[in-house]
Amino acid sequence: MADLQEELDEARIIAEKARSTYDKLRKQRDFQKINHRRVQQEKSKLNNDASRNSSTKQKLQQEFEMYSHKYEIALKEKMLMKLEKDRLIAKVDNLEMSMRQNNEDIENDGKQSQIGAITQKSIKAKPTQILKMTNEPSAIPSKNRANPHLLEEYEPSGSHMSA
Repeated sequence: MADLQEELDEARIIAEKARSTYDKLRKQRDFQKINHRRVQQEKSKLNNDASRNSSTKQKLQQEFEMYSHKYEIALKEKMLMKLEKDRLIAKVDNLEMSMRQNNEDIENDGKQSQIGAITQKSIKAKPTQILKMTNEPSAIPSKNRANPHLLEEYEPSGSHMSA
């Protein structure tokens, strides 16, 4: 009987070791399962955040392109306005200059009434008469002058017509 008691004690020790091993494995399994669920939740949350960020990125990209386009248009308009301003300033300067000349002409009109009469006659006269009135010989061009159209090539005449 002592042998049976010994065998029973050994079987209890083995069973206790098996139970403790089983408990350890079960605890480890539960721990792994909980960690797996936590990782899955984090993964799904990160995927949702990534898709949300992707859509936000697309919206921001479109908004950036829109503002870039508006900026380019504003810059072009600014340049056009600057050109228009410069053109108007030049026009005002020309008008002021012509007004000054007109004022000078009016002041000098009394002094040069005789010259004005000659000028009026020369305007009504024919061009040949004007040359005679100036008493200056016209400049005769030299025979050896350069031809400005010498290097230009032209289409043959009639090349646009079909036979």
